[in-house]
Amino acid sequence: MLAAVYCRVSTEKDDQINSLESQMSYFLNYIENCPDLTLFQIYADKGISGTAVKNRTRFIQMMEDAEKGLFQVIITKEVSRFSRNILDAVSYSRKLRNLGVSIRFMNDGIDTSQPDAELRLSIMASLAQEESRKTSDRVKWGQTRRMEKGVVFGTSMLGYDVKKGKIAVNTDGAEIVKNIFNKYVFLHMSASEIAKELQNEGIKTYTGKEKWTPSVIIKVLKNEKYCGDLRQKKTFTPDYLTHKKKTNKCNEKTVFIKDHHAPIISRDLWEAAQQELCSRSHVKKQDSGRSNKFYFSGKIICTNCGCPFSARKKKGKDGYYTVWKCLNNQCHVRYQIRNDSLMYMTAYSYSLLNIQNEKLTEHIHSLMNMAEIQLTGTSTTSLKQKKSEIEELKIKKLNIIDAYATRKISEDEFMALKSKYDSLIIHHNNEIENLQKTQSVKKLKNTTIKKYIDKIINYNNITKSIIYNCIEKVHAYENGIVKLKFCHLPQVFEFEIYFKKSKQYTT
Repeated sequence: MLAAVYCRVSTEKDDQINSLESQMSYFLNYIENCPDLTLFQIYADKGISGTAVKNRTRFIQMMEDAEKGLFQVIITKEVSRFSRNILDAVSYSRKLRNLGVSIRFMNDGIDTSQPDAELRLSIMASLAQEESRKTSDRVKWGQTRRMEKGVVFGTSMLGYDVKKGKIAVNTDGAEIVKNIFNKYVFLHMSASEIAKELQNEGIKTYTGKEKWTPSVIIKVLKNEKYCGDLRQKKTFTPDYLTHKKKTNKCNEKTVFIKDHHAPIISRDLWEAAQQELCSRSHVKKQDSGRSNKFYFSGKIICTNCGCPFSARKKKGKDGYYTVWKCLNNQCHVRYQIRNDSLMYMTAYSYSLLNIQNEKLTEHIHSLMNMAEIQLTGTSTTSLKQKKSEIEELKIKKLNIIDAYATRKISEDEFMALKSKYDSLIIHHNNEIENLQKTQSVKKLKNTTIKKYIDKIINYNNITKSIIYNCIEKVHAYENGIVKLKFCHLPQVFEFEIYFKKSKQYTT
């Protein structure tokens, strides 16, 4: 009779691997001493839980071979090695019995070919399942205690390397994180705009992908690790049998540690980003009935009926593209304008303005420097004043010490004055720290804005905010004429839409 051997260990630790080898060695000796048995194959799952079958590849292979009639008996150590789920243990044993395959559980003394085997199997499987539940609770309790001590669970991420429970700043990734926060808070760019810009600059995601998505940007902006805080247990496992994780929406208490590790961004910038996320989310909910994700929303007006053009997506040979058409279905203006054509019109019109970019850039930089000097000067003055006040307080402390030593003041008067001066010194030190942080954020903001101004002036980075703020109106006429006008400028730029027989067009 051909026999299959099934072994399983739940982890890949040395002691468990040794246990697996011991199991295999024992069963080989057992089969050699049984004249009626011949070894068919050993099936072994390493580092796999016994509460579910789906991840146990060798177990699944063994069941498939049983259906093919390749062996007649399965030998395993005990019920808990075969399955820690009572439903799986009973259902698979019944399936094997119908296939003419029996199971021998050596340590439990159960042979499913015997009449009372299913009753005994059910009892032992119930005990194994309960032990698995207790083990799960013990592991979760131990992990929580380690989390409370600051041990980091999880993997590395953009800006941070996680190894052996410790988290450390990754310099290259940290620069990308700072870039994302600065663009979102200081330049008011959307998540999709930031994603597009990072992709255009050839910067890859943490996973090595070339394409950035808005959802990835939002996750970065919402991750508290970047300001030095640590929140763990964001997911939980509701069922120890399936091991499926779910988002922890107040189902279990999370573990939070403030100032746990070195931050990548300041707390002020982090809080500003959260406020910005909240305010934009609120605006988005208010405007949910209108499309505002396209650059020219509300800018293109039909001169025939006065209605705005609305955006539609179409599928072409090279994928999807956006077109604009009059919102009024009864209007005689029936042609459509491609979004990329409108972007070309904008860029070409800008080039015709003949703006002296270098002088304009120089002028704006000069204004920025003056503003920065004013801000820095005010902060520097305040810092010097606070430091001077602290020095005066320290001198006063020395004076009261002398006065107390020469018995000029009582002990009660000394303690009261000392407490007062210490409190004032702490207060001034805190103000100095806040001023230094503010000064640092202002410098960072000015530097970031300067870089962005260069892009805008040289028209290297057309974003939604530029379109909204620079384009006053685009008027579409019935004869295919399109007129574009910039805000605060007298010039009007005219383009013509050329129609083909198929009613398509080119610009």
